[in-house]
Amino acid sequence: MPYAVFDHSSNLNLKQTIYRQLREDIFSIRLVPGEKLSEVKLASQYGCSRVPVREALHQLRLEGCIDLKPQVGSFISYIDYENLEQVRYVRECLETQVMLNALQENAYGDSIEELQSLLDQQWNAYKKKELILAHQLDDLFHLFFLKLPHKEFVRDYMGANNVHYQRARFLALKYDPNPEILVWQHQAILDAVVARDETALKKAIHIHLNNLYRVIDSASEEIRNYIRPKRADT
Repeated sequence: MPYAVFDHSSNLNLKQTIYRQLREDIFSIRLVPGEKLSEVKLASQYGCSRVPVREALHQLRLEGCIDLKPQVGSFISYIDYENLEQVRYVRECLETQVMLNALQENAYGDSIEELQSLLDQQWNAYKKKELILAHQLDDLFHLFFLKLPHKEFVRDYMGANNVHYQRARFLALKYDPNPEILVWQHQAILDAVVARDETALKKAIHIHLNNLYRVIDSASEEIRNYIRPKRADT
């Protein structure tokens, strides 16, 4: 992967550049769980000393993106199944309540065509196998339902920055043999909004936000190797 030439006048800026690039690669599974990171190789790639690399790795470790094994090295963390389930549960509770309240206030009434356009764009992205674009459009679709009733702040509590949940979502998208199901699920959500059917809306949101388990639990050994298994009940 080619890297741009960076201004080395500020270790802080360089650290943030390295941090952002590594974080993006981790979230999108370009760096896979369990993969070892070499400070020497990263410093060589970025044309810098090991200091900003080490600082960037430290920041990523604090966010749960990297596991440090003393005397061994830094490794991309495995996806924590229980952590992603906690985030998914909180997201379902919050997103459902925001949308039910907005439905009662008819906050979506003037934006149905725009929401349908987003679904059409998602369908085209899936057909072209443009997974990153499809992932971005998925996020935009959900964010739209928060923005219209002015509840954008809720997104901060819905796992947007959680490395375990976001990687699980991307893996589900990447390995789903029938990714168009996501569009159908989004359509069911939108249809419930149009009909102002609260029961159908709650059901559609629940099915959609549990979709990642449909893929992960039935996927290949490769994807399961990326996930730290659930702890046994005590």
